[in-house]
Amino acid sequence: MIGLMTTAVVVAGFEKGTGYAIPVDGTFRRVVEKFKRGAEIEQGFLGVAPRNPIVSEGERGVVLDRVEPGTPAGQSGLFAHDEIVCIDDAQIRNIDDLFLQIGSLPPDHVAQITVRRDYEEFTVPVCLTKRRWTPPVRRSLPRTSKVVWHAGRLRRFSFNTTHFGS
Repeated sequence: MIGLMTTAVVVAGFEKGTGYAIPVDGTFRRVVEKFKRGAEIEQGFLGVAPRNPIVSEGERGVVLDRVEPGTPAGQSGLFAHDEIVCIDDAQIRNIDDLFLQIGSLPPDHVAQITVRRDYEEFTVPVCLTKRRWTPPVRRSLPRTSKVVWHAGRLRRFSFNTTHFGS
């Protein structure tokens, strides 16, 4: 098998269906094996916020806008404004390449990341982790007022939570 074809359901009046071809590669096989065992599907996590620079033909790399402290990237000595050019010998040309490459690697994989900093290239070993999910913080107190634009200026309106709910 070379790939898996999928299609989206088409609704009457919206006849532009979408289809995807998923290649059968190492990542696909790893995910299928985990599905068979009933295990959770995990992806590698680096901990960076990249930005896509305007690149000329032949240039490569993704500039890091931010490196989160305490993440694999932060612990490995990567900094904002570093440029990731390769991960495990795979060239990184844009943000999509970066996320596809990191996402295809399992947690605990030690990725060899080639970085360009101040016109010098060097390789840093980075042990990827599983991304930690933190639930959003809920407000514990009910909202009792609302700021709205009324009669040409902002005004605060109060309301009783027993009538309107929280």
